This record gives sequence, C-alpha cells and structure tokens, in this order.
Amino acid sequence: QYADTAFMLGSLEWRAGRTAEARTQFLVAQQWDALRFRPDPRLNERARAVARENPPVTLVDAALELGSDPAAQGGIPGRELLFEHVHPDWEGNYRIARLMAEGVERALFTGQTGRGSWLDSAATAAATGYTATERYDVLQRIALITRNLPFPNQLTYAEDQARLVRETARFAAIRRQPETLRQALEVVRIAAAQDPENPDLAKIELQLTDDTGDTAGALERVRQVRRLQPAHFALATDEAIKLARLGRFDEAEKILLATYPACTPREQAMMTPAVADFYTRTKRYTEGRRWFDQALARDPRSLTLQFFRGRLAQNAGDPVAAETDYRAVLGADPTNEAALEDLVARLHAQGKTKDAEEISLGHTVPQPGNQANHFRAAQILEARGQPAEATQALIAATRSGPVPVASKLRTANLLYGLQRRQEALDHLADAWRMSRDEGDAEISASIRLLIGRIQAGK
Repeated sequence: QYADTAFMLGSLEWRAGRTAEARTQFLVAQQWDALRFRPDPRLNERARAVARENPPVTLVDAALELGSDPAAQGGIPGRELLFEHVHPDWEGNYRIARLMAEGVERALFTGQTGRGSWLDSAATAAATGYTATERYDVLQRIALITRNLPFPNQLTYAEDQARLVRETARFAAIRRQPETLRQALEVVRIAAAQDPENPDLAKIELQLTDDTGDTAGALERVRQVRRLQPAHFALATDEAIKLARLGRFDEAEKILLATYPACTPREQAMMTPAVADFYTRTKRYTEGRRWFDQALARDPRSLTLQFFRGRLAQNAGDPVAAETDYRAVLGADPTNEAALEDLVARLHAQGKTKDAEEISLGHTVPQPGNQANHFRAAQILEARGQPAEATQALIAATRSGPVPVASKLRTANLLYGLQRRQEALDHLADAWRMSRDEGDAEISASIRLLIGRIQAGK
C-alpha cells in the first residue's frame, strides 16, 4: 500500500515494454496515492453505469481512450500528453478537446459522426494562436506551479525539473529570435482575421507586438482588447504602461490614478508595481513617495504598498528608507521572498555582509520554496564549517526547484563525508539519471563508477 513502490515497479515494467503489467502497477500507485487528483477506476465505473442507464447521456471516456483505465488497450499516457501527472501538455489538451467535440457531435446528431472534418493538432494550434512563443510562456507557468507541493516530494522531481529547465531554455532561445516572433505574429494575425471578436487572440497579438519593440502598435492592440471585453483593471494598467513608455506621461497618470481607487484591495496590490514603475520612469520620486504614503495611510496593513515604496526609495538612491521598508515587510510576513531578496541585496551593497548572512539563515524555514536563499545558506554554512547544516540547505534547495547535476554531486559528497551513505547514493542516483537525460555519457559513467565504489564500501 505504498504508492512510490508501485510507481517504481510500473516504471520498470514500462521501460521493459510490458505495457499491461506497467498499467496495472500505475493504477495501484494511483489507488494508494495520498493526494488524489483523479477518481479511481471504481468511481469511473459508476459514471459509466449512470451513462448506460440514461441513454440521452453521452459519455466522453477520456480515461479509457487515453490509456489510464484497467480496460484500456493503447499506450500509457506519458510526457507526449502531460507535463507531469496533473496538467496536460498541448497534445494532451488537444486529444481531450477532440474527444469532447466528437462527443458533442454524437449527442447533437443522435450518434452519427463524420459530418465534417476536424482540425488536426497543428491546425488547431494555428487557429488558437499557440506558437513557440506561447509555449515558452506556458513552460514558465508550469515551472511556477511545480515549485509547490505535491511536486517537490515526488521521486523524479530532480530530473523532472532539470528536463523542464532544459526545455524552457530551448524555447527562450527560440523566442528571442526575430524571425520566430515575426512568424508567430503572422500566425496570430491570420487567426484573428478569421475570428476578429476573440479577445484572447487579440491579447496574444498584443504581447507579440510588444515583444517586437513596437510600443505604439502594442498600445493600439491593448485598446482593441479593451473594446472586445468588459472593463478590467489589468488592461487599463497595461495601457498606462504603454503610454508611459511612449513618453505620454500625463495620459498614463490619468489612467492609473482613475483606475486604482475603483479596484478591490487585491487588484490594487496587482496595480502597485505599475504605479512604482511610473514614478521611477518619470523620476518623480518625491511625488511618488507622497502617493505611497497617502495610500498606506488609507491601508496601513498593505505589505505590497510598503514593499514597492521601498523599491521606489531604492531607485531614488535612498538605501536607508528602502531597507526600513523591506525589514518592515519581512517582519510582518517572514514568507515574503521578494522582500528577503531585496533586503539581502541592499545589505550586501552597503557592506553589511554579516547582517545579510544572519537574515538569510533566519529565513530558510519560513521560506521553504526560496531556492536562491537555500543555496546562499548552504554556501554560508559550509564556509563556517557546518557541513551537516549546509547539507540540509542543499537538500532544501533540491526540493524547491531545478538544480544542476553539480549541486546533486556536491550534496552527495557532503552526505558521504557525514557517513550518511544511503542518502549519498540516493542523490548520486538522481545525478546519474539527470546526466543521462542530458546526454552527458562521460559524467554518467563517472557517477556510475562512484556509485559502485560506495556500494562496495571503498
């Protein structure tokens, strides 16, 4: 009844090409998983029974069709359909959407199908504006999601994160190419011409236009989006940002100051960076400080306002005021990663290294997902001759995001020095799988040799 064991057995069966046996083990892992994201086979069978007993109901059976049901005959869904075990990738979303569309067709036309041809995956991507540039944005969002539980506790987290980093870096490089942006913009403009009232396509065109450096064109696009959908503070803010970048400061200020008071507290918090950017861009620091002081007087518990008042002070060349605000934010909310990172940077810039180190070390527990701070803490602790504590910081870094093979090897080395051989082997195994995925045969071979030596007690 231990899900990880069943998952490992299923993975071995899958790699050996024994699909039926692998599916059985994966379903056992799903059954005993402590955190469920989907119904088990018994609940799916109840749904099927209800559909059979009520003929007007049309059932779209994605579990059976995509291979995650005991009765499925096809392959097992993997990374060709999913980012991880929860979120479908493009192809997974296309397959599910196609199944639903076909189900609607059967329901509307009493079981008849084939009345028209469906768009294939590539044509659907073009019609919805999904290009290489959009994939980069999706990968970034997946990276943020997988920093949080339950993902860091998964067996394959280190290699999954390393794979995600490689793919994100690849698409980041593709996205920077002017020709990629030009082609993506052409695809989206064709799609928008066929669906001119679609605000989502207009938003994609807006982003791409902005990315090409055409701020005036982006301003035109954001105004188009605002016409296509109900009023929204984020779009008003975006228009103000574009106006400020074009030097039309009076218009930008008018929109910002008219939009902010009508927003909810949450929306105001999301607008605050744009206000700080406006006063920084115009170098109206004194006036900006007055605006933040007045906003904080109305809402003294807003840590967002206090943080960005600190940012404004920092940009104005007032490190003391910036440090005061950052410390206040961190004191009220020890989990605030942005305040910690800015405060530590300020302290180092002022030569207050010891103070910066103590603050970093003091926030490793309140900020379990702050990988930068864990790496910083590990470096501090190792320099102080505290290998056990440095090891814990490195392990925490591994659980809070992607790490390079070198970090895994360093963790294993410290663990081995502490006589924690089995844990050292675990991290070496992660490093070996990561290096194998990266295609680095030389590093993989050297890690295998090291694993063998440790296992032999050498």
